[in-house]
Amino acid sequence: MRSRLARVVLGACALVVLTAAPASADPAKPGDYRSTVTRTEPTVPGITVKVVGGDGFLDLTVQSGHDVTVLGYAGGPWLHIRPDGTVEENQLSPATFLNNSRFALTQAPANVNEDSEKNQTPVYKTVGSGGTFAWHDHRIHWMSPQPEQGAVRGAILPGFDDWKVPMIVDGTTVTVHGQLFYANTVSPIPWFALAILVAAAAVFIGRGKSTFVAGLAVLLASVGALEVGIVAYRSIPSVAGPNPLEIALPAVATLAALAGALLHRKSLGVVCILGAVAALAGWAFMRIAVLLHPILPTDSPFALDRAATAVALGCSVAAAVLAVRSGALVLRLPDLDFDDDDAPKKKSAKPKNGPALTLPD
Repeated sequence: MRSRLARVVLGACALVVLTAAPASADPAKPGDYRSTVTRTEPTVPGITVKVVGGDGFLDLTVQSGHDVTVLGYAGGPWLHIRPDGTVEENQLSPATFLNNSRFALTQAPANVNEDSEKNQTPVYKTVGSGGTFAWHDHRIHWMSPQPEQGAVRGAILPGFDDWKVPMIVDGTTVTVHGQLFYANTVSPIPWFALAILVAAAAVFIGRGKSTFVAGLAVLLASVGALEVGIVAYRSIPSVAGPNPLEIALPAVATLAALAGALLHRKSLGVVCILGAVAALAGWAFMRIAVLLHPILPTDSPFALDRAATAVALGCSVAAAVLAVRSGALVLRLPDLDFDDDDAPKKKSAKPKNGPALTLPD
């Protein structure tokens, strides 16, 4: 029964880790650029515009009762938010297709072009509700995975000192202005050093084989990861692809680690600890990019987000070492103690012609 339960626990954790994929094909993720809204001209009530995911998405929220049309790249109507909050996209605007990916990899049909956007009656399709929408607007970010030649870290990217996104709010033409900043690099070395220090400290405290310390270490790291993951998930609008595994993985790790700490003297407890290690390590490796890029798609302080990831890595390694070295998973066979009466008898065979032969055991 315990063996079956152990397999179920490990199998469930492995399934969660293996399915650790983004919820969107092109979600917000760590990067090197930060785009910000600087002002709107003229200032009008009823709308809120901000950039989320570093420079990935422009997020528009419209209060009920206001009618807003965002203009596409040709200057015609693209996105329409009605007074009741219904969000519509003009199927004759190239922006409907180009804005589906970070680098405009989705091409518009041949009949959808600048002329159809500007000169034909819009054909709207409902794509949202609640008066809010976020999209990859290519006017606010650099359109290549490679940096612009000659771009300087720590400065505004040339040509993006005043990007503009036009829209019409209740009949008034409004322009959203912003800037694109090329951030300084960050070194991952301090964070990997933190992970190593945490792992070494936990192994030392656990004297190399304490299953209770293993369970406690991964439990504390999982709770911290869960708090950071919740903020990261809530920082991204639903249309921008927040990853539910930011929450699911540390939640599974927390429950498994709690069970492991409570049952640490039993083999099942060690299995739960290893399951927690699998989920927590999956969370940390899924977001390893937060240690490598300066701009993170979260409302948490960047240092806190990176620290939680590094601690998760360190505690995962330490807990795995402690659990394995504890010997709790080693199969122990019962001792076989034979007395003289129970000792196996030597076998003998007597050939047809000749003395009896004693056969070895």
